Amino acid sequence: MLVENAPTVLWKTNEKGHTVFISSNIKEVFGFTPEEIYTDSDKWFEKIHHDDLHKVETNFHALFGKNKKFSIEYRIKRKDGKWIWLNDISSVVHEEKGERYAYGVFTDITERKRAEKIQKTLYNISNALNIVDNLHELFIKIREYLGDVIDATNFYVALYDEKTDSISLPYNVDEKDDYETFPAGKTITKYVIKTGKPLFATKDVVRKLIKKGLIETIGAPSEIWLGVPLKIENQVIGVIAVQSYDDSNLYSEKDIDILTFISEEIALAIQHKKAEVELKINRERLRTANSILRHDITNDIVVIKSALDIYRDQNDETMLDEIEKRVKKSINTINKQREQEQFLNSHADLDEYGIEKVVHDIIPNFPDIKINVTGIGTAYADNAIYSVFENIIDNAVKHGKTTKMDIDIRSDEEYCEIRFSDYGISIPADLKYKIFEEGFSYGKAGHTGIGLYIVQKTVDDYGGEVFVEDNKPQGAVFVVRLRKTIER
Repeated sequence: MLVENAPTVLWKTNEKGHTVFISSNIKEVFGFTPEEIYTDSDKWFEKIHHDDLHKVETNFHALFGKNKKFSIEYRIKRKDGKWIWLNDISSVVHEEKGERYAYGVFTDITERKRAEKIQKTLYNISNALNIVDNLHELFIKIREYLGDVIDATNFYVALYDEKTDSISLPYNVDEKDDYETFPAGKTITKYVIKTGKPLFATKDVVRKLIKKGLIETIGAPSEIWLGVPLKIENQVIGVIAVQSYDDSNLYSEKDIDILTFISEEIALAIQHKKAEVELKINRERLRTANSILRHDITNDIVVIKSALDIYRDQNDETMLDEIEKRVKKSINTINKQREQEQFLNSHADLDEYGIEKVVHDIIPNFPDIKINVTGIGTAYADNAIYSVFENIIDNAVKHGKTTKMDIDIRSDEEYCEIRFSDYGISIPADLKYKIFEEGFSYGKAGHTGIGLYIVQKTVDDYGGEVFVEDNKPQGAVFVVRLRKTIER
């Protein structure tokens, strides 16, 4: 009875490898009865994992040679088809009539091996946080490491946008579905986000949730689905999930623990990488803001200096009005940049601006030209949008010598397009792509193109685009396309 109740399995084989004794608790470990083992004892090696077979065979043959004993670890397939790890300790004993037998004891160490792999996986993921530059590469590494402990053939990372109630998949490897974004609705992913709890979803679980009206399915149905919420400071930002389309037994509830451990690392990674990106964006925007500040105020100072010279030489008091106007404009520029800095310190996201309001706010700065505005629209930007529009108009006045401008605002599903059409000097075709370059100069006075470079840089930061076209019969059309929605 002591042998039969032991936590390990005892065995005895002859030199030919035939099992002559095995304790009855073999069924607990392998699922096979002792009788099945005796009957198929010559097939024992066929149950051993291919990668471990040579090691086991070599040690077994050496056991009856010079070694006399061994202790090895290897994988073997249970009756239900699952692989388990064994720790096998064996030795040879000489018995009567000169026959030799190998005696051994093996222990199921699957859980220990699993724990070791999990620890290694977590270490590798944590290490990847420090050496991988972007989130996509990090997700690739996470899936690679995760595959060492559970099947990650179908694996995705989902992020939730509460404002649009939509889900985006920054990383998705799937045998059947290829989504980038989808409405959150009553998807199983949204269910995990809403409950904030892991879900081990067999087909029966899914059917019950559908019957209760808690979820609706999209995409190809899976045999089994595991999802764990991604949390940052108790706020659910998304989900990581694995699934199988053909094997309902591929995962166990223990795999939820693994995904939960990994979800914490992924959530931290997303938080850190987003913070890095936002910091980089903020620094770039502040650099652009400083360029705007220097450029715009320098322009005002040049005008003020010229007005002062004229006033001194000609005693033209109208120049005092021009000086006062430019001083107010400079103060307004400084205030807007202060607002911009406060805006960036509070959050890195862009904000929604009414484009027609921005245009009408800056028109008073250009009293010498007639500006006609048509259309309305909104787009995501920051306070630098004022300088973008001012620089475009200022460029048309200074270099295009225009006396009038049409500003047309129009929208499609994705973009708000603003067209600044002047009627001055046309831009030569070979310069259309150069005028936005930093430091580019043109015209008789050799004015630098820093203003248009700022325009290009700022619009790029918004995820938009700016370009120039010919106007008919003369002049130029500067086209600014800004996004109506942004990823948050």
